Amino acid sequence: NWPSTGDYDMNDLVIREQFQTIYNANNLISGFKINGYIDARGASFKNGFALRLLNVSASNFKQANLEINSESYNKTPEQNQTDLVFQLWNNSHTFTTTGESGPCQHFNTVKDCTEFSAIPFELDVKFETPITSLSHSSLDFFIFRKNYRGREIHFADYPPTDLFDFSQLGRIDDTSDA
Repeated sequence: NWPSTGDYDMNDLVIREQFQTIYNANNLISGFKINGYIDARGASFKNGFALRLLNVSASNFKQANLEINSESYNKTPEQNQTDLVFQLWNNSHTFTTTGESGPCQHFNTVKDCTEFSAIPFELDVKFETPITSLSHSSLDFFIFRKNYRGREIHFADYPPTDLFDFSQLGRIDDTSDA
């Protein structure tokens, strides 16, 4: 509901992940892997999930593959981005549909509803030119509205991407300082 108050997006998508850097023979980072799980989805809106690598140029992309729920997808960077940004998926409902109604249509967020197994995924990214450092704090995971790519929800103190619609700031109840 951002920029309106009343829904703070904390359970729109709950991800658990492990980050592993891949080094070449020269001790430079040639890529990384993220192994993770979708643990819960509380959003009624159809939201995508993306990853930005802060201060890693989009031009340094070589290849990326996402495997989720035993299916494989080649990933390419978003266009018109300064930093390297991937949409891991553009609709979390694709992988978290419960087949239930009412509050139980949400995935693993209501105690009295069916509990489903977490959905495993792995992202494998390779860089064109190896880099010297990549910390977990350089990973900017965020959700975005499927039908409105310019509406992004980031962790606190992570700035929006180049595709963010800045006209959203200061509207309704928003007090962001981005």
